[in-house]
Order: sequence, then C-alpha cells, then structure tokens
Amino acid sequence: SNLVGVGKTVSKYAMQAEGIPYVYEHEHRDQISVEVYDVVSKAIKESLDHLESHPTFYERKLTDIELTDGSVKTCWLYFAQSQPKKHMKYIQSY
Repeated sequence: SNLVGVGKTVSKYAMQAEGIPYVYEHEHRDQISVEVYDVVSKAIKESLDHLESHPTFYERKLTDIELTDGSVKTCWLYFAQSQPKKHMKYIQSY
C-alpha cells in the first residue's frame, strides 16, 4: 500500500475514539481528517476488511475525500455500525 496523501472528508461526520476511532455516518458534525492509501492487492483489501470486521462492526463505504492539494478522490472509509457513545467527546482527527 502506498500513501496517496492526507485530507478531510467532503461531508461531515461524527468521530469518537476509545482505543480505536469510530466514525458515524448518520451524525453530521465535522469534516474528518484522514490518510488516503492506494491499496492494490486484493489480499490486503481482504485483510483490512477482516481487521475492521466489515460488514459487521464497521461497514466500508465510498466517501469523497478532499486532499491537501485540493483534489477530491472517492475512497473507502470504514463507518462504525454502533451508535455514538454519550460519555465520549467528539474529535476531528485520530
């Protein structure tokens, strides 16, 4: 995998972290800071899905990302399938 760049989501989402980050698709608070990687290997993509427990714990969805150079790329982002935790603060980067 190669790092393409860093950026932020075009749309606003909610993110919390407790050891690992949780991005929530249906709550719109902030643009989320992200790193974008070019994953070309099918085996690595399958390993990432397994690591993220897709589609049970997280669900991978196409999301528009604005890179720091101003370009917009459509990328996969893993969204938590649980609800935001009331006791946790919201963050924009992890």
